[in-house]
Amino acid sequence: MKRALIFTLTLTLFWLGLPATVNAVTPEVYSSQILKKDLPHAQAWLRRLAEASSFTLVDTYSFYQSALPELQENHHQGISVRGSLERMLLLLEGARYFPQVEQAPLEFHNKKESILKVLQIAKDHLDRMQIGEDPQVLLEEWAAATTAQKLGSEFEADLLAVFSEMQRLLIPSSEQDTNSESSQVAEVQAIDTENDRIFSDQKFEEQRFSSYVQTAEGPILAEECQAPLRWKTERAEFCEGDDFLECDRNYARQCKKLQ
Repeated sequence: MKRALIFTLTLTLFWLGLPATVNAVTPEVYSSQILKKDLPHAQAWLRRLAEASSFTLVDTYSFYQSALPELQENHHQGISVRGSLERMLLLLEGARYFPQVEQAPLEFHNKKESILKVLQIAKDHLDRMQIGEDPQVLLEEWAAATTAQKLGSEFEADLLAVFSEMQRLLIPSSEQDTNSESSQVAEVQAIDTENDRIFSDQKFEEQRFSSYVQTAEGPILAEECQAPLRWKTERAEFCEGDDFLECDRNYARQCKKLQ
């Protein structure tokens, strides 16, 4: 419901001619962020969730709580597991407005829909945990809801395959390998009229998606951690670069300036 309301607002702003966001990230950059940071983040938590049946009640509560966003003392709210799931769902749902995604093979769409259902269940459960739901009930419901799903190595392989393919599909055609010049000319001549007809619609969808993905839950970076030479996070005691998730200030739940 939240994403539907966000999408409706974004669409309304677009029709009114108002910018829904400034310096919106491009779809291919957004999908790259998902693949490199959010997917491993969420995947590690989902892998542990598969083992949660052996947890004590205290362990179960702590495990679910660890996936929720929390405001730290330095007011830095990083991207939690719940936030990563939100961003992944936004990509899967929003990308369908792109023709190149819509025209992808049926096998891709089947895997995408299966993965979307699992991620949606996990995200909904974390939302319920956030408003006080008993985590033991959520765990039992998760087990029942995913009985028909193969959440082992096959699921993880499909998860990686779908988001890797999504990134490839969202790369602008000018950056992808193309056919020979002669075949391109022939194709352009054959579909020139059709391209003219769909051009405005395609640009509209691209702009709408670019704005849409920007509404995903993002980090609020503490001032002292915006540009230090060295810093530490809750996962790393010493950092000099944002390349790894453990050191990425934008993804950290805690960030402290060292130098």
